[in-house]
Amino acid sequence: MDGKGKEATTWTWADQISSYRFWGLLIFYILTIGAYSLYNSSLVSYNYDTKELSLTMVSSSFIAGRFAYLYGFLLAWIAIRTIKHYMLYICSIMIFVGMILTFILFNYVTIFPSQIIISLAIGAISIIIPSIIAGGRRGSDMFVVSWGILTLFSFYTETGINQAGVLFGSILDTSYSFLICAAIVFLTIFFLIPVNSELFAGIPPLRGRIQPLQKREPLHVLLLCFIPFFYLYWLYHVHGEIRSINNSPKLLSPRASVWLVLFIPILFPIIMATLNDCINGDDGSQKMKDSYSTVWIVFWSFVFFPIGAAMIQSSINRSIQS
Repeated sequence: MDGKGKEATTWTWADQISSYRFWGLLIFYILTIGAYSLYNSSLVSYNYDTKELSLTMVSSSFIAGRFAYLYGFLLAWIAIRTIKHYMLYICSIMIFVGMILTFILFNYVTIFPSQIIISLAIGAISIIIPSIIAGGRRGSDMFVVSWGILTLFSFYTETGINQAGVLFGSILDTSYSFLICAAIVFLTIFFLIPVNSELFAGIPPLRGRIQPLQKREPLHVLLLCFIPFFYLYWLYHVHGEIRSINNSPKLLSPRASVWLVLFIPILFPIIMATLNDCINGDDGSQKMKDSYSTVWIVFWSFVFFPIGAAMIQSSINRSIQS
């Protein structure tokens, strides 16, 4: 396996996506946000069923939680200063304790401290995860991409969980929803344990798989992309093939490219743009005659992705001929 040399001191986007550290943090984030959304919807449903608290009290607890959420940046600052992930464990424990407290004692005394503890930890996690990812890359572009990914997952997770909360409320005793939330938070820790404690502060591991360039008809690639999973097969192989002409640190590993498109398909145009850059040299020094502009690669990959794939394959074919 060929990869980057030991002298590397920063992580590229491809390094991070090709590492479990990124995916472990992402899964941890999604499950935590999902549990938090389910907790809030369950809180409203449970109080509606039991009428134990007034609507004013519940609303006030949410307001207190929002203020605590904002102050989560203090915990995030500590986490980023130490460049270790132990603060994520602390935040998980805080959320777990707050949810269990709500499950055991749902009254005027516990509602406020539970909301404050949970929201404080959630606020910290919402800043810590994108900051950790962007910090390893040391670039504003990575922060934009990581923040965008997490924001999208937050939106879809919260929307889905709110619907699930309604379903749970019609099937189960609402009080058990708090226990389910706590169980989800407890589960997140198991995804966090394999994450290297250095996060993205250390040297990226060696990665990548080199394969010989293979000539394919661009039209065939375009048509075969309509067959389910063929484009994933093609994407896997072209990442190894392009590494044979440019072993760039920006290039994803074949396996990471497949996982990324499966779970975050909106990033497909960015992957295609990276492939095009690597074919032409990272700085354009190997740019071939009649090569495609990255702008057009991104455009067609976004509008109609089989055309973007065919354009990349056409560039590979020209590289073989040259």
